[in-house]
Amino acid sequence: MVTVDAYIPSKIFEAMGMGVPLLMGVAGEAGGIVEAQKAGLCFTPEDAEMLAEKLTMLKNNPALCSHLSANAVTAAPKYSRFELAARMLTLLEKTGTHPPNQRAFSES
Repeated sequence: MVTVDAYIPSKIFEAMGMGVPLLMGVAGEAGGIVEAQKAGLCFTPEDAEMLAEKLTMLKNNPALCSHLSANAVTAAPKYSRFELAARMLTLLEKTGTHPPNQRAFSES
């Protein structure tokens, strides 16, 4: 059985789709996505000084802001529900596992 231990807020993908460079002050999968896609900057949770440093970095570096924005727009479709469902089905097929209601996936 495939399990997922992480909860990823959908608002990060909405922001990415709008080209908003993200500032992530959370540990875990969400921050990993932002870093891997180079769609924003991460800082240590609850570290106000580091947050201020990252905000200043974006304010003073329009080229960086533009680069992160472009990466965010490019990355957002990779996390659409349809794309994630397709990836999950591929994974399930590779492992020989089937979702409880495979018909629901295949008729979309």
